[in-house]
Amino acid sequence: MNKKLWLALPVSVLLACVPAHQALTTFEALPAFPVGNDAPRIPSHGALKWQDWVVDAQLKSLIQEAFDKNLEIKYLDQAIHMSDAEILARKGEYLPFVNLLAASDGGRVGSFTRWGALEHQIEIIPGEENPEFLKNHQVGAVASWEVDLWQKLRNEKRAAVQEWLATQEAKHMAQSALLSEVTHLYYEICALDLQKQTLQTTIEIQLDALEIVKLLKANGREDQLAVLRYAAEVQKNQGILFHLDQQKSQALNMLSVLLAKPAGALSIETEALVDFSVPSVSSGVSSDLLTNRPDIRKAERELQAANFDLKAARAAFYPQITLRAGGGLEAFKLQYLALSPEAVAYNLAGDLVGPLVNRRGLKARFKKANSHQIQVALDYQQSTLTAYAEVVTLLTKQENMAQAMARQSEQVALLEEGVSVSKQLFQSARADYVEVLMTQREALEAKMEWIETKKEQWLTWMDLYVALGGGWN
Repeated sequence: MNKKLWLALPVSVLLACVPAHQALTTFEALPAFPVGNDAPRIPSHGALKWQDWVVDAQLKSLIQEAFDKNLEIKYLDQAIHMSDAEILARKGEYLPFVNLLAASDGGRVGSFTRWGALEHQIEIIPGEENPEFLKNHQVGAVASWEVDLWQKLRNEKRAAVQEWLATQEAKHMAQSALLSEVTHLYYEICALDLQKQTLQTTIEIQLDALEIVKLLKANGREDQLAVLRYAAEVQKNQGILFHLDQQKSQALNMLSVLLAKPAGALSIETEALVDFSVPSVSSGVSSDLLTNRPDIRKAERELQAANFDLKAARAAFYPQITLRAGGGLEAFKLQYLALSPEAVAYNLAGDLVGPLVNRRGLKARFKKANSHQIQVALDYQQSTLTAYAEVVTLLTKQENMAQAMARQSEQVALLEEGVSVSKQLFQSARADYVEVLMTQREALEAKMEWIETKKEQWLTWMDLYVALGGGWN
């Protein structure tokens, strides 16, 4: 009984000396989305696959090409392979190690030593004295196994699995960002082309008006100032065309980089901005963000990994049990290795080792793991708050863009009618050239703003989809 107590006492001391860890802060539940009364009834569109969400075939093709060729995605694929290897390494640590052994050695023991005196008194085999230089040959296998009694090695492996899952979510985050970037550049190019077409149409109208003003000047009804102002307006708008071309070239080159293509190797047919109506996006319920958004799921995986790391750091304070065994053939001459059972040798051993003095390294690792766990818990909370804020902002933007689009469409229709009326009044001498010129300028500005708002509608449509999850659940 006393022997058992003496054996249990060191273990009890080690278990009692494990430091306590700081508790994690609790998280408040996300409130309901304030925009849209249908959110609790209609499932979130963020759960749809992007192939089902994108309606434009050309945009869908560009996105798929970006996913296949983008260099950042390929980089993250290698990070996933590295995480795969880490899992295999962690798993191998708690399985038995078995190694083959083949060794030869030799040596001479001093005569005036205990072993030297013994060797001179005994025969190595009957009728043969021990040689001065004694050789030894071994062939066999040795095994060792750390018994993972406290789940230290298994928790390290579980942490590696969660890190692997986090790298998967990091790839989904990069794909969501790539989805948004390609969409932004695509509709930017479409909007620039539409603005260029609108500007060219306006220039043609102004050139016709310029010819009319020149005729009226020749007949004495207008002066040189009217001709100069119309000519200057045409030159200004023609100059804007070059700015639009430069912006389109820049957007095309940026899109080429995302597709891993050299600049200038990409061309796009741009009719999508007005060919389709912008779909309305349903947000669902706020709790859907926890399962649909890859950044939140990544933070969750990292939190679980940190929890397993903390458990592993705690288990390092406990005694470790290691079993060792070996077996094979051993002889002082090679020809004797074939003899059995005389040449057979084996051993068994077990160790129980626990840290007792100078455990600062273990304590430092435990404190580091505890602080890291708190850090990733805060990251998780920050990710959920950021996700909620992004969705609420984009829901508001979706509603405001729809209202702005309706008003601007009415404004464009009214100003187009005003351009026609001003031209008729000018030809009948009931309006001067300034009124005609200003009406054409206002109509052009309204159309350009309408195109910008239309583009923002499409960008909000994709940004909201990505903010709701982007289809990676």
